[in-house]
Amino acid sequence: MDRAPTEPPHWTGTGSLLPGRLLYAGPFGTAALHAHHAVQVLATAREPFRLQDACGHRVDGCAAVIPADAPHAVSRGTSEGVMLHLAPEGTVGGALDALPADRGCAHEWTRTAYALPCLAAYAERHPAGAPGEASAGVPPPGGPAPARVEELTAALDARFGSASSRTRHPAVRSALRLLPERLPGTVRLGEVARAAGLSEGRFAHVFRAEVGLPFRAYVRWLRTQRAVELIEGGRSLSDAAHEAGFADAAHFSRSCKRLFGMAPSEPASGITWVPGPHEGRCAPSPADASGRS
Repeated sequence: MDRAPTEPPHWTGTGSLLPGRLLYAGPFGTAALHAHHAVQVLATAREPFRLQDACGHRVDGCAAVIPADAPHAVSRGTSEGVMLHLAPEGTVGGALDALPADRGCAHEWTRTAYALPCLAAYAERHPAGAPGEASAGVPPPGGPAPARVEELTAALDARFGSASSRTRHPAVRSALRLLPERLPGTVRLGEVARAAGLSEGRFAHVFRAEVGLPFRAYVRWLRTQRAVELIEGGRSLSDAAHEAGFADAAHFSRSCKRLFGMAPSEPASGITWVPGPHEGRCAPSPADASGRS
C-alpha cells in the first residue's frame, strides 16, 4: 500500500519576543535566502534541517549559529526544534556573533554550533550524524519544545554571562518601569536618564552593563515586542505600529525585516505568540505602577 506523502513542516510553533531576543519552539519551515541583523541559533533533536549560504553551499545539521547580517536560506525544515534570534549588540548575541571564522559559510555555522556543549547536545542525539552531514532523527528525550528553548537560553546566558540575571541598579529599575508607558511617544535617552536620577553618559553606561543592550537597541526591541502583542490581541498592523511608537506600519515592517528577516504579516498566521519565560507583557504591572512616585 502506498504511503501518503508527508507534508513539509511550517513555522507553526510558539514564539516569545523579549528585548534583545526572540524565542521560538516548534516546527521549522523553509525560508528563502535572506539576511537579518539578529544572530540566529537553530537546534533540533529530530531530523536535521538544511541551510544554504549566499554562495549556494548547503549543509545538513542539527545545530547552527548564523552571524548577524549573513545571507542564508532554510531549504529544508524539521518537525520540531528551537530557534533564537539575539541582538548582536547584546552580551550573548555579541559573543555568539564573534565565533564563526567564516561568517558567510554554511559549513562554518554548523561547526561553530557543534563546538558549543549546549548546542552539541542536540547533535549527540543523532549517533550517525556529524557536522555538515545528514543523520537519522531520533525522538528527543521528554519535555515540550518550549521547555527546551528555556533550557537552551539559560545555558547560553550562563556560558556568555548574560546581564539579565544581575541585580538591577536603582536607576535601571526605574527606567525599565518607565519605558513601557513612554513607548507611544518619543523616547529620549536624556529624559529617561534625568527621570532615573543620573547624567545621560552615566545612565547609558549603567544601562548597557546591567541590561546587556544599548539603550536605543533596547527601546527598538521593546517597541517591536509591544506591537506584536497588540497584533496578537486583535489590533490592526497600522494601529499596533502607532501604539508601539513606530511612525507607521511601514516603519514597523522595516524594523521587523531588519531584525528578523521577515515582515510582521508573514509569521502572524502560523506562530502563536506568548509571554516570554519568567517575563510579563510590555504593559507595566500593577506592582510596578503602584511603586512609582
